[in-house]
Amino acid sequence: MANDDETDKPLSVLGVQGPAQDFLAFCAEERERRLNCGESFDETLFDEAVALVRRRLDALAGEEVQ
Repeated sequence: MANDDETDKPLSVLGVQGPAQDFLAFCAEERERRLNCGESFDETLFDEAVALVRRRLDALAGEEVQ
């Protein structure tokens, strides 16, 4: 399995454009908000969900280029 930025840092916006960039910016703010709200928050699950959506957005962006 590849060890890349998307796996290690799902909220990284390096090399990301368009809707994916907007999505990741929203997720970074939402993650921070949830961490600071004092309620229970599963960071690992959140990061996994973001990574899953990011991979899908990257795949869709690759399809548009062809």
